[in-house]
Amino acid sequence: MLDSLVEAMRLLPGTSFRADYRFDDILDDYITSGIIKSKLRRTVEIHYLSEPFDICKPNYNPRPHFCEMPWSNFQSLGYNKISAMSTHIQARIESFIATLNQSNQFIDMGVIVSTSHQQPWIGSVAITKDTIFDVVTIIRVQNCTDADKINCTTTQIQDFRYEGGFNNTNVPRWYSLVKFLRFLGQSYNIIRVIFLAIGCYYARVAEARYSDASMSLKVWVTMTTFLRIPAQVVIYGSWFPVLLFVLAHGIDSSELYYCATKSFVGLEGYVQTTPSHLIYLLNMLTCHMRNVWVLSIGIKAIMFISQETTDNPSYRGLLGVRGYLLSLVSLISIIFDIRFIAIRNSDIVNLHPVSASMDTAIIRYQYLVSDYRFSGFYSDVRNLALSFLIARILLWVVSIRSVQCSTRVPYCILTFCNRTMFSTSWSPLLLTLSIDKNCTTPYNSNSHKSEHLLMNILWMTDPIEGLSLIWISPRVFSYCHKESKIRMYHPLASRDLENLEGFSRLKEEYDCEPPVELNGLSWRERIECS
Repeated sequence: MLDSLVEAMRLLPGTSFRADYRFDDILDDYITSGIIKSKLRRTVEIHYLSEPFDICKPNYNPRPHFCEMPWSNFQSLGYNKISAMSTHIQARIESFIATLNQSNQFIDMGVIVSTSHQQPWIGSVAITKDTIFDVVTIIRVQNCTDADKINCTTTQIQDFRYEGGFNNTNVPRWYSLVKFLRFLGQSYNIIRVIFLAIGCYYARVAEARYSDASMSLKVWVTMTTFLRIPAQVVIYGSWFPVLLFVLAHGIDSSELYYCATKSFVGLEGYVQTTPSHLIYLLNMLTCHMRNVWVLSIGIKAIMFISQETTDNPSYRGLLGVRGYLLSLVSLISIIFDIRFIAIRNSDIVNLHPVSASMDTAIIRYQYLVSDYRFSGFYSDVRNLALSFLIARILLWVVSIRSVQCSTRVPYCILTFCNRTMFSTSWSPLLLTLSIDKNCTTPYNSNSHKSEHLLMNILWMTDPIEGLSLIWISPRVFSYCHKESKIRMYHPLASRDLENLEGFSRLKEEYDCEPPVELNGLSWRERIECS
């Protein structure tokens, strides 16, 4: 086949054309269609050489347009084994000629120069553009039986490829802002965790049995209490860090996905398996999971709009998605950017003859603007939606019929706290297999009352919620039990509280006292507020 290709190049030297083609080798390429389908174009030139010379010399016509490109000299790009591509091509022909019997052997070379048009990856604020190139040289050695070299037989044929690519991006200009946003979000989470641990500490040491305990025991009970709070509610609870991470992701996500996709590119199409590259690949796929913040803020928006907690005081469920569903969906979305050579499609769709003019080639190379690839937020929405469907099927297999779960919360959360803090439910993902939407424990159980204390600790130690409490200075109603003299604090007035289950005899059992400021209560009294 290569022999016939060189022969065709000998008959049609200087041919130039533009090719529309497909290059589908990741799942993301196969699930896109219509106007968002990536359109790939290349400009291809054919040159034929029968003797060694520099094809980039000024008087050669038609001169390859890659001679004007920065990648014509690999040494300038940091690759020291090859300098100027044209001189390397010339040297290869000369090395072959030195081994020939020039009385009856003949050598020629076909050169195919292929350059993709610049393809913008859109879907984020920062600019990301991709250009790939390859120069294929095919050397043919023939034995000829006549002086005119008409009756010849090919005895040797060898191809050699020069290939590479360029990533044109302005992400470094945005780096300071992106770094600041992620630093601020991470710092907020760290401060939040510290405050949460402090809140757990003071909640436990306020108990009489631990007031005189050793410090090691106090630390131990603090840690056991801290670890009972679901991590997903802490991580995805507050809008502020989630919004910061989404903004940072919206700036550089296209460049991130470009690097993740290109990390699977290797010599001859195979992925490198060196330890250093595998570590790099793992890092890229880990960074790919930043789209979990997009999913989180989307879930928060949906739960905010479709909040099932209304003004009905008898229902205290905050609807949220199950525990670790967000991480599971984000993890599944990675498969859409993994390269699968077995399903690769590189069909040529159309060919257009073009002028071999240097000026025309460079202009078209720079300004053909229809080759967009929809990445960034565009691919996040599509891939996360498909990943959610896959996760839904997997959960159905393990008998989890609902991915939503209502978390029963104290009334002070419904009254004073941002309700989307529980957009990821208190319940874990796989430990509760009930098909019931309300998958928390019964209200009167001891574990439920314990959960209420933990929920109050969680939201009251959030920095923004804490500042909000200081700003609004909310008041709660105080009720003193007539027999035990134990006080109960509740955000509902007596006329509303009487309508709740368990408080029908409120006035007979409790004395109603004047409202007090929530911030004026002790820490233990605050977290025990119903």
